[in-house]
Amino acid sequence: IYKFNLPDKLLGDSYNFASELEYDTDSGQVIFDGMHLPQLKSYIEESLDEVRISEKINFEYIKPHLMWANKRDLGGWIHRHTHPNSFLSGIIYLNTCDSRTWFSTPNYLWRPQNEREYVIGTYPSNKYDTEIIHKQDSVAGVMLIFPSHLAHSVDNNNSNISRYTISFNAFPCGKSINLDGESLVSINIQLI
Repeated sequence: IYKFNLPDKLLGDSYNFASELEYDTDSGQVIFDGMHLPQLKSYIEESLDEVRISEKINFEYIKPHLMWANKRDLGGWIHRHTHPNSFLSGIIYLNTCDSRTWFSTPNYLWRPQNEREYVIGTYPSNKYDTEIIHKQDSVAGVMLIFPSHLAHSVDNNNSNISRYTISFNAFPCGKSINLDGESLVSINIQLI
């Protein structure tokens, strides 16, 4: 999980935008594109490029293809989920509140890999009981970028402060970059 900190002006502009939207009470999300917040989109693209370079992702760039604002009032939460049809995802905390994001992944060190490795009665029967869980506080200005297949959820907002975030999904684009010189296949991905 990569962590970035938004500049104060960008945070203020993003919070003002998200807090003025009208939210559907059923979904709590409004989908929009980078036209509304071009500086935020540029900041996200620069941050995605840092992740691309650090992780040696073999494409020219990583492009956000979907962004949405979230609002969760008192008692609001988000179920455990992943983001299919995406490569990287991100969340930007626009204000500080007590509602946390839970990231979870299987703990393969303690979980047997197949049924023959189990010793009867020694491991929990629920696979979620052996997961590694990171609970991320909602702190204004923090942006996290993580693999889209990483399970995450949001616990209850127990305060009278609405929780505002902007989330996004991103995908590798452009030509594949052959770093080792051994690959014979090259592709070019364009998002429309």
